[in-house]
Amino acid sequence: MVGLGLSVIDAKLEEVMYLGLLDVDISYRMTRSDYETEIKFGKLQVDNQTDKGPEIVLGVEKKEGEGEDGAPVPATLHVSMVKSRVYKDMSYFKYFAFQLRELNLDLEETFIMRLLDAAQNVVDSSTITVPEEKQDDLRGSGYKRLRFLRKEALLGEKMYFELLQLHPIQVNLSFFVCVCMCVCVCIYIYIYIYIYMYIYICIYIYIYIYAYIHIHMYMHVRVYT
Repeated sequence: MVGLGLSVIDAKLEEVMYLGLLDVDISYRMTRSDYETEIKFGKLQVDNQTDKGPEIVLGVEKKEGEGEDGAPVPATLHVSMVKSRVYKDMSYFKYFAFQLRELNLDLEETFIMRLLDAAQNVVDSSTITVPEEKQDDLRGSGYKRLRFLRKEALLGEKMYFELLQLHPIQVNLSFFVCVCMCVCVCIYIYIYIYIYMYIYICIYIYIYIYAYIHIHMYMHVRVYT
């Protein structure tokens, strides 16, 4: 397979996110005793289709000199497993390996809000409402909760791993907020520093006056005695 693409659309039929999987390689083999599965994604990328925030939400961190001089590029996602067919009352994995390359995750407040609204509309179609105006932040939107988060988890089956290989995973996270929030934070910090300095100066003046009065009174007492 060459690749797969998935688009997330909100209630107004506007595209919010696009997930692209390129160089997809899936192999499956069944023997008398095992299921053998291997999945490789050569490139994985999530694009932001809104008018705000970074264009690429999730992408691979490229290494220096990678892909030059015909050098092979490792797969972004590589999953390999061998599952036994013998055990019926549990999932018995003779071998399971998971490898994910270093990724960059860049999130923005508006993108998260619209993605959560789209997820709620998919899970509970009775809550689909088309807002008159687009909201740019989580506080101003009508978003309250995702109902599927309150559903009880299903009982899972037993799983056993004879050989488990989980390679280190690194994700570089960046979060962007609106300009109004940045201005509010700066104003809050400025007010906090101003109040702190005012209290500090008042305490300093109080200590200075207190020390001056007591030293002056002590000197007078020494002179009269």
